[in-house]
Amino acid sequence: MRMPRVPQLLATVLQAGALQLVVGCGWLIEEAPPPEVEEAKPEGTLDPDSAKLRVPGKPPFVTAPRERGRPISDEELKEMTAAELVDRSRLTFEADERIRILRAALEKEPENRDARLELMVALEDKGTDLALNHRLRDESKRPLNEAAQLARELLAEQPIEDRYLVVAATAFYNEACNRSLDGQLDEAVASLREAFELGFDNPIILDDPELDPLRDREDFQELLDRLSPPPEHPGSGAGIE
Repeated sequence: MRMPRVPQLLATVLQAGALQLVVGCGWLIEEAPPPEVEEAKPEGTLDPDSAKLRVPGKPPFVTAPRERGRPISDEELKEMTAAELVDRSRLTFEADERIRILRAALEKEPENRDARLELMVALEDKGTDLALNHRLRDESKRPLNEAAQLARELLAEQPIEDRYLVVAATAFYNEACNRSLDGQLDEAVASLREAFELGFDNPIILDDPELDPLRDREDFQELLDRLSPPPEHPGSGAGIE
């Protein structure tokens, strides 16, 4: 089954269009359809479809708005249960604060799957924010690689729920970019394979400069051959997704 394009993280929610990108890549602009009127949902309702337009600090599956409120105190962290901390992280805007809350949850329950999934999202948010908004590419590698490793561990236990698959696939892709930049070419191709196994098919891989060290490799070209061909537009030849 074809996955939606893997969206990356932006600084603001765009109402007129969706801007998609991955670390180290150029910008992909896609026009979004006019907003549809939807029935009101209870606060905090999970919404898998919203994973298609994920933005930094706003998880793809929580309809309640995140807040820029005061950080949770250390005392509050101690008093709250792991489940309560996970819920609080989903309503917190800043990636660093979400990571702090989720690590506290995992200190209480190291195997809490919800906390680990949300931590994967928060780490991916932090890494892309460092790389794209602050131009701190080297500093971005650590959280991006940690997100990928967390995705790998979660997948080894059981399949990742659909609404988190885009994040996991993106994490593997960004890890591949990191490894390519660091000269770890075999490892970079391995990470790309993991991304493709989760349905990553964003054509930005075709001209991502961070993957240039891989382009002469046969195994990399084999991955490119797996990309879905662009649709045909009548009278205009091959189109662009």
